[in-house]
Amino acid sequence: MTLTIEGVYSSDINSVRFENINLAPAASTYKVDNYELPYWSNSTTATKYITQPYTDVVIMRNTKKGQGYSLSASLDLPRIAGFSGMIAYSRSWSEEVSGKSGSDPFSAWQYRQITRELNSEELGLSYNNTPHRVVGTLSYTIDYAKYFASSISFIYNGYLGDAYSYIYSGDANKDGTSSHELMYIPKSADEFLWNSPEDATAYFAFAAQDPYLKKHAGEFALRNGAYNPWNSRLDMRFMQNISLKTGEQTNSLQFTVDVINLMNLLNSSWGLNQSYVTNSPLIISGRDDATGMMEVSMRKIGGEYVTKSFQDPSTVAGTWGIQLGLRYLFN
Repeated sequence: MTLTIEGVYSSDINSVRFENINLAPAASTYKVDNYELPYWSNSTTATKYITQPYTDVVIMRNTKKGQGYSLSASLDLPRIAGFSGMIAYSRSWSEEVSGKSGSDPFSAWQYRQITRELNSEELGLSYNNTPHRVVGTLSYTIDYAKYFASSISFIYNGYLGDAYSYIYSGDANKDGTSSHELMYIPKSADEFLWNSPEDATAYFAFAAQDPYLKKHAGEFALRNGAYNPWNSRLDMRFMQNISLKTGEQTNSLQFTVDVINLMNLLNSSWGLNQSYVTNSPLIISGRDDATGMMEVSMRKIGGEYVTKSFQDPSTVAGTWGIQLGLRYLFN
């Protein structure tokens, strides 16, 4: 057996961040709980920008903020009585300023998910973090009748599934860009002005069943701090090898059967990896100028309040499949 353990730590020295140097400071604030956050009540073109007739002027700067690490361990098993396999575990974590989402500096600036303002050096978790991943294989091979060999393999891949952020729907701070402000997770109904009592009731019922929201009530959501449920898939491969003597050489004819998502083949309710229904349950409708509090409503889909965080796949991409293969190998 071979055991391999690896660890890597990295720290940013000259990472990239984006800044809109023509954006005027926010003229006022809005409130959630005991926090006061910038609010661009001066959001008209004439007052939002420092220099006219220019609008958004985004430049790239360097930042030293950002770090991460990855850990992994794997155990390889030798072939014993036809059996062989391996099992591995890995974990990764990193935080960064920009997230580098966008096709140009302006889109990378405006789509960055933040708590306060886009020009800040606020850190967030990387989308590519994988808190836990397990990979394993188990194979059995048998040779018989001199020219024949059969093998069957099982391949498992499981990980704490894709990261996402809880954000407001709408432009919470009125900076002109929508659906990028990280959501404050209320711990009581009096921290927002709800469009109706039913909206507040529906939200807190939704939050009570959500693993991230119920744990972080009274806080701002972290960028990429929430995860889809554990994602797992078990595949199977059967391979039949036939050795063919051709002159002085021995070639091979191989027939393979690959079963993708074997568990779903065995039971239609197994092997379904869920994804979130919405990452923006709170919809911003405005700010009350007298109190500075946000006016919100709870998201509806199909006219009904959202009641659960995750859903099964809606396409055949998440179900089982079978692939047949045939190839001839020249030695």
